[in-house]
Amino acid sequence: MVKSGFDGVNHYNEVIVSLETERSKDSAPAPVNSLLDQWTQERSAELAVYVDRLANAFGAPRNDTIFGFSAFFRDVDLFLKRTPNAINKGYHKGKMCQEALTKPSERWRLMLRSPPPQKGAPAIVPRTFLRRTDPCFEQLRSRDQATEDLMKIDKLIPGALNAISSMASNPHSPGPSSPTPTPPPGGGGAGAGGGGKGKGKGKGANKRNADGSAKVIVPPSSPPGQASPNPMVPGFLASKCSWSAQVLTITRESRDGKTGVMKPLPSAVFDVGRFCAANGVAFNDYCWEFACSYWLSTFDRSNKAYYPAEARRNATALRTACARCPHSSDTSNHPEALSAKHKVPPHMAKMMTYFR
Repeated sequence: MVKSGFDGVNHYNEVIVSLETERSKDSAPAPVNSLLDQWTQERSAELAVYVDRLANAFGAPRNDTIFGFSAFFRDVDLFLKRTPNAINKGYHKGKMCQEALTKPSERWRLMLRSPPPQKGAPAIVPRTFLRRTDPCFEQLRSRDQATEDLMKIDKLIPGALNAISSMASNPHSPGPSSPTPTPPPGGGGAGAGGGGKGKGKGKGANKRNADGSAKVIVPPSSPPGQASPNPMVPGFLASKCSWSAQVLTITRESRDGKTGVMKPLPSAVFDVGRFCAANGVAFNDYCWEFACSYWLSTFDRSNKAYYPAEARRNATALRTACARCPHSSDTSNHPEALSAKHKVPPHMAKMMTYFR
């Protein structure tokens, strides 16, 4: 740890497992295989205190009640206890705790390779293990906000939480998604907030075509007029969404329950740009393919048109909204992108004015 910092060490194996093995090899807990898993164990809260004590031993003052690692761990634990079960709690807990160790480790490595400060110069050693400006605090805040957005979705479409939970437990859903690139406000972005062309950076950038447009899932060919045998998967309907400036058009079809024949429906057109300008909503902060699909499902339900009557209609609405997002193909567990841009914009009830 002296060489690499706090973020590259499996503290659980090195501390908890080692101590208990020394006490009694037969009763020692099993080692964990990943750095994230070390923060989801029964004794992880105790381990967070040990990390604070190690920091104290290396010169950090006792500040664990405010900016110590154990204080942050406690806040993460309290946050996840009040989140709905649809959230992958273990992943987010491990991710947030591990990310909290990144900045202290960077400061530690900087201190080791720096010469001693001259007399009167500021000390290189930080006075707290964590700093108020460390990204981990903003990440916790944003995940907390995403949880509130998730609850708003369930209020907008009752039962959506259960649908998300069902999809999260699907064996074909390997893990949480990554945030998608932010599109430009001119409507040319290919990220979650827009369609068309654009050059994003980050994890989603390598999932683009040569011209910079987003890759989408192309369904296999089916007989004319027949529905594809594939299930509704994230990204499946991304090609049905198109943008002209900041106007979104969703092309729709409906399958006849008796014949299975797909019949065209009137396209849904949303003037998202005018809606954002009139209501003070940031265009780039939301996935409009997703949000407008959700709004459309409530519109159809209220008009008793084009909406499934079976008990799984809420799950269908969720899957359809995810299927229309051009970046949903990045992960099959796309509902967890709620921590990114899949959230309900404010004033969405006023979208009726900008819809045809």
